Amino acid sequence: MKQVILDGAAYNFPIGKILCIGRNYADHIKELGNETPDAPILFMKPASSVIDDGGT
Repeated sequence: MKQVILDGAAYNFPIGKILCIGRNYADHIKELGNETPDAPILFMKPASSVIDDGGT
């Protein structure tokens, strides 16, 4: 399992699922020309979507 290493932290943190919130920032919605939803959009990303610093 991938882990996140934080400077100054005593532990490495395993990455499980990543919970995301989208379309929750009014200025960005307007900038993209999108409609403002009634509620923010929730979605998940797998741990495999995380890349190391400088990775591609």
